[in-house]
Formats: sequence, structure tokens, C-alpha cells
Amino acid sequence: MVKVRYSSIIIVMICCLLLALGWASLAQGAEVPQSKPQRSALGVIIAKDSQEIVLKGGRYFRISMATRFFDQKNRPLTLRRLPVPCVAEIEYDENRDGPRYATVVTVREVLPGAHSGFMKRAPE
Repeated sequence: MVKVRYSSIIIVMICCLLLALGWASLAQGAEVPQSKPQRSALGVIIAKDSQEIVLKGGRYFRISMATRFFDQKNRPLTLRRLPVPCVAEIEYDENRDGPRYATVVTVREVLPGAHSGFMKRAPE
């Protein structure tokens, strides 16, 4: 009978595992991930609600829970505290088939008469 040391079997198993993982990572490395084009726009935000912000001129951007907001000093801000009207830089993902989704909104200048919060809807 042949005596086999357990340490030899473990070393062989580890080598096989590393070899298999190495080939898998090389195969994944050959794939180039497709990313969405990231763009930015500078404009005056004239309206906001819980789903979108609107720039002067009619351009609008959808917002999500992942959208981040920053004030003039680059401090985090909530959508509710975003002053309207204001000049802001908006970074967004552009989809060919759908709306633009804002990823980052940075306030550059707060304009006179700006207010925070959401406007109350007029009674119908």
C-alpha cells in the first residue's frame, strides 16, 4: 500500500484551485465593461420635485435615491434643501432610449429669491 501524506494532497489541491481561478480571472479580464456616457450640464434650476429637476429652457433630469447633491462649499445636501432657483452643475447618465438621470448636482450660485423645501400644490 502506498502511503500518501495529507500535506501533499492539500498542496496539489491548492495548486489546482489557483490554476483554475487564474484562468477564470484571465477570461474575465478580456471583457471590457460597457459604461454609460457620463456628461455634465451647467444651468439654472427653476423647479424640482421628488422625481426630477427642471432647468431654465425646459431641460429636465430624473433623480433617484442614488443622486447626490452638494452645496457651494461642496458639502452634502438633501434634495429638500436644494435652493431654487440656483445655478448648478449637473452630472448625468445619458440613455439613448430614455430620460437623463442626474448622478451629481452641485450648486454653483444661489440666485435672489431662492427657497428650500418643496412647493405646496395648489388645491384643485
